[in-house]
Amino acid sequence: PLTKPHDMKINTIGKRIGIAIAALIVGYALFLAMFFAVTSVKCHVRAEHARQQIRSANPNELLNACRAMIAARNAILKEVPAQFETAGDVRFRYSDSPAYADHIPGIIRDMKPTWIEIRDYRVQVHVEPMPRTGFIGYIENGEKRDSMDWNRLIMLTNGLWLYDH
Repeated sequence: PLTKPHDMKINTIGKRIGIAIAALIVGYALFLAMFFAVTSVKCHVRAEHARQQIRSANPNELLNACRAMIAARNAILKEVPAQFETAGDVRFRYSDSPAYADHIPGIIRDMKPTWIEIRDYRVQVHVEPMPRTGFIGYIENGEKRDSMDWNRLIMLTNGLWLYDH
């Protein structure tokens, strides 16, 4: 014979190991594909829910709530720990703690935002982080001070804008 029985055993074991490694690689790739597909769908479903929450809210009430937060900005600064504070901008992660309940109007609290950013002329509320979905409420004529990409925003009422990137 051209090959010894011992060589045939080694070839058979090598093939089995090769097949097992290939199966693991394919299985892992399928797992990653399913994971990212499910995660992507979940993110878009949550973003759509956030958009519906914002659009179904009374825009004048929402704008008044934003303006109340701008007016109470200094009090909020004293009570709520800011994660970021630069050049007068205050940005903090929202939570259900009582410190927030006193300063965040109910219409905004009910949306369970992830981040809130307060400037002296606007409030930006991130309702869903991925993809970013939220709204911006301005003081009267506050839009003139901003350099937003207005093509990416949808006006809900004068001074209140929905963003979705």
